[in-house]
Amino acid sequence: MMKLEQDIQHQFTDIITKQIKVKQPSEAHQVYSDLVFYRFDEVFENAFPRFRKLVSEKAWEKLIYAFIHQGATSTLIWQMSDEFRHFVVANNNLNIPYLEDLLYFEWIEIEIFMQAFPDLKEEPFSFEQAYTLSPNIRIQTLDYPVHHPEFDDDPEAFEIGEYTVLLYFHEKSGDVMYLEITLFML
Repeated sequence: MMKLEQDIQHQFTDIITKQIKVKQPSEAHQVYSDLVFYRFDEVFENAFPRFRKLVSEKAWEKLIYAFIHQGATSTLIWQMSDEFRHFVVANNNLNIPYLEDLLYFEWIEIEIFMQAFPDLKEEPFSFEQAYTLSPNIRIQTLDYPVHHPEFDDDPEAFEIGEYTVLLYFHEKSGDVMYLEITLFML
């Protein structure tokens, strides 16, 4: 590609991703800028539906535009949600004390769901055999019980503490499931 074409392409990308104001804006710039924004909006709203309900429209747009401006390193759109999660936590001025736990809990469902699962052999259980946990599960200790079904109704009704959750892919239902476990079980 010739230098002039490369310069035009870089300028166009900067206008779209960095929201750079141009002297003579074209309708195409705005259309592409909107397309990029709405794609990120759709992906992140689907990845973090509970978080999305907590923030205003203005704060949500500001987060997405700031993330687009920073740029993503992943080439897979579903992995950009993890980058967005880290971005929001690093730039947290939302005054949501349980934000990190909530974003983790919403993200890990995607990560587990997107994993490749080996074919499982069903064998009868035996107390004489040693077992290991599947690499497809996650165990995480949270400070807030964001996994609790009633947490969103009244987060302040729950105490900060240690809530250990085991998350796994339930092959028969095709869903990511979770169980709260005690540290004794580990």
